[in-house]
Amino acid sequence: GERTRLALLKCAGLLHDIGMCVVPASDRSSVAIEDRGADASRQLARAWRCSNVEGSFLETVVRVHAQAAGLIRQAALTRRAIYRYYRRTGECGVDAVLVALAHGLVEDHSDWSHQAEMSAELIAAYLWRRDEMVQPKLLLTGQDLIEDFQQSPGPHIGWLLERLEEAQAVGKVVTREQAVEVVRSWLHEL
Repeated sequence: GERTRLALLKCAGLLHDIGMCVVPASDRSSVAIEDRGADASRQLARAWRCSNVEGSFLETVVRVHAQAAGLIRQAALTRRAIYRYYRRTGECGVDAVLVALAHGLVEDHSDWSHQAEMSAELIAAYLWRRDEMVQPKLLLTGQDLIEDFQQSPGPHIGWLLERLEEAQAVGKVVTREQAVEVVRSWLHEL
């Protein structure tokens, strides 16, 4: 796209609570606000002649900034929470954390230093520990599951791989042998 990431981040910061303006007071659930805010952001991106990538960026950041705000207000972050957050948000998650942090400064600056620490931890996980905590290299492949466990191709292979990725990201599985054992136990559950 034509716009810099910083320009898009600023737009996302301005649009982050747009859902509050377009959702009637009688229907103000967090999901409704996030969904309508994301839709409104996407429509504005089209009106501004943003590329699809730019529109998707704005939509995602507006949709997930509240989730980021919830994470940075927690007493501590777990590896599972970090993994699941970035699994949902991808690289836009970093930008959503920045929007949430800025919103926290304006809204309630009494706990802002804690939010800044949690934000730094969340961003560091993506930038410097991504291969470990966000997108670990799988110890087993779909082909391994099919061949070594005599599984037929299908959606359950993807489910097993997603579960294995999370187990690796949270540090429960660190070796190929552990991966084989945990997959074997999951297959017995099916």
